[in-house]
Amino acid sequence: MVLQQFGGVNGIAFYASTIFITAGFSGSIGTIAMVIVQIPMTAFGVILMDKSGRWPLLLQEHA
Repeated sequence: MVLQQFGGVNGIAFYASTIFITAGFSGSIGTIAMVIVQIPMTAFGVILMDKSGRWPLLLQEHA
């Protein structure tokens, strides 16, 4: 979980409107689109983690 903090998602979420405006898109529409993608992908990740089992995933991290 600590490594997720260094992945850059928090920085991208914080500066999302600025990033989209710099790219030539609407800041609010871009942020909404990012959230629309982020929520289902988070749910998908949770489902995959539950299907594969949490214990093997924890063991891989320490191996």
